[in-house]
Amino acid sequence: MRTIFGIPDSTAHFLDSVSSPWIRRKNSYGIEADFHKGVTGEEFSILSLHSLYVSFPGAMVENLGRLNFGALLKSLLSMERFWEAHEIMEIPWRKSSDPLLYHGFIRILVSQVKWQMDQKTLVSGVLNQGIDEITASTGLKREDILQKVDYPVLFKSNFLDRLLSGAETNI
Repeated sequence: MRTIFGIPDSTAHFLDSVSSPWIRRKNSYGIEADFHKGVTGEEFSILSLHSLYVSFPGAMVENLGRLNFGALLKSLLSMERFWEAHEIMEIPWRKSSDPLLYHGFIRILVSQVKWQMDQKTLVSGVLNQGIDEITASTGLKREDILQKVDYPVLFKSNFLDRLLSGAETNI
């Protein structure tokens, strides 16, 4: 089962001794260690001791509903968990009559993941593609969508409310 651990910088050095394969994503507090093939019981115990949080994305998506969608997305954004936010946004994107809006939002989230994975040459291109898609879909301008463009991006609350209102009907 896929498991993600949020590890603070102060204890991240121990990750070098973990044998299970994982993907590193940096953020403001340290490292997000994504064990996409799971971890052993012993490693889980050790990782849990050093973690700020443990997440099971598969279970999160399975238990997603209209009542908790908005709160979950906002929580993921505030915790800089852009990969998981991207994953749950794929649900309304696939069901929407306005997929360009959601695809643009997903692209912005992916740009943040690219930053976290230190693929900085891709960040601005993917970010701008996302903004262009949202603009084409809604007529909004860049300044109507984003409050802050540097990592981590911050979305304008009016835009996020509009996005969530439509997304929740497509869950």
